[in-house]
Amino acid sequence: MNEDDIKKAITKKVQRYADWTIGITEHPKNRKGGHGDPEKWYKWRASSETVARRIEEQFISKGMKGGTGGGKDPKYVYIFKNE
Repeated sequence: MNEDDIKKAITKKVQRYADWTIGITEHPKNRKGGHGDPEKWYKWRASSETVARRIEEQFISKGMKGGTGGGKDPKYVYIFKNE
């Protein structure tokens, strides 16, 4: 997906940024398990690592929890609701 489509999709899902965590990864299934298999989990494949990092940084700056990282070639952006 392109950057704008992913941003719009995230914005549609999220009511309060502070209630959600965002991250990027190269292995979304492993990361979901690493976060305790959250019920409200969404992921999108970005067109590049650069795009994924930009999206992550933007939503962290808006108040989502998360940190930079993601592995060698993280192209998946994921969010989950903090329970």
